[in-house]
Amino acid sequence: VRERQMTAASRPRLQKALHQLQSLLTQMLQASADSAQRLCLVAWIAAVHRMCESWEQCIKHLGSSVDSQWLREPRAYTSASASALSIDMSVLKAEFAWEFSGRVSPFVLSPSHHELWERIAVCNVTHRGALVVSPSHTGKRSAIHALSQLCGRRVVTLPGGPEIMPSAVAAFVYSVSASAAWGVVENVQHLSSAAQAELARCSGAVMGALGKRLTCVAIDGVQLAVHPSGCMIFATCERVDEASPDVHRTFRCCHLPPPDTQLMIQAALASQGFQEAATIATRVRAVVDSTRPLLRSTPAERISNVAALNGLAMAAGEMRARMPGATEEHVFATAIDAFWTPRFDFA
Repeated sequence: VRERQMTAASRPRLQKALHQLQSLLTQMLQASADSAQRLCLVAWIAAVHRMCESWEQCIKHLGSSVDSQWLREPRAYTSASASALSIDMSVLKAEFAWEFSGRVSPFVLSPSHHELWERIAVCNVTHRGALVVSPSHTGKRSAIHALSQLCGRRVVTLPGGPEIMPSAVAAFVYSVSASAAWGVVENVQHLSSAAQAELARCSGAVMGALGKRLTCVAIDGVQLAVHPSGCMIFATCERVDEASPDVHRTFRCCHLPPPDTQLMIQAALASQGFQEAATIATRVRAVVDSTRPLLRSTPAERISNVAALNGLAMAAGEMRARMPGATEEHVFATAIDAFWTPRFDFA
């Protein structure tokens, strides 16, 4: 439930329901002996508390039943030097907290190693994707599998060696899952030739696991992926902190070739099986550009709006199943009227 959609009358009822849910989850936690299940339960409790109480109250309530250090300082708990802990309870916390609150950030310009993985976990569940785990993030595999079972999602383990930086793989996974239909160009010059080739294979594995098709991968200091529509999107990865380049990175995004609103709309609709994608894109381009232009000057705005467009296409795809006999153009027009506003963020 999005907070801005809640009325004054519904707020107390939701508050009461959240407290009841929190109590039930706490009882389940105390009765559970399975460590993976306990991690997931703690994540749910943290999400509930984030909705209705402060973090300190959450920690006080849980008491000695769990290790509460990660609730206070998840970044300190998940040390960057311990890659096995990189995708850890902070990911579970972010997953459920953001899913409950509806405050999913589509992209950040300067994400840390852990923050980027948190957004991937959230994004994949939000877009009915798969939880993606790299080889260096398998230390908590049991917890991840338990989380996937709770969410009804599959776990995809990427092939690859330890030389591949998680953030490099993460950037590719994020772009594919977030915008549902796009490939990525990732700057991997800091990796060896063998690691670059392995990253290309990982990228292909991700595309296959998410049910997408990779038509081209070229390694020449840059990893290139092309969506079947011919559209491309890429993120350059620059070192910010030379002392720990794997932790702090800056991601920038732009489109190749020069972005075209009509082509992006067409690709988004085609990814949802719309046969008249080209015709619809021609007719609705002006509407899209006048309400939420896809071509913005900043990377964050571009990422957000392209992801929102794909979210709109997904919504239209679901509406089509509930509108038998309606033309595809009518279905998409209905989706625009219902969802497409500058305030509504599909990402």
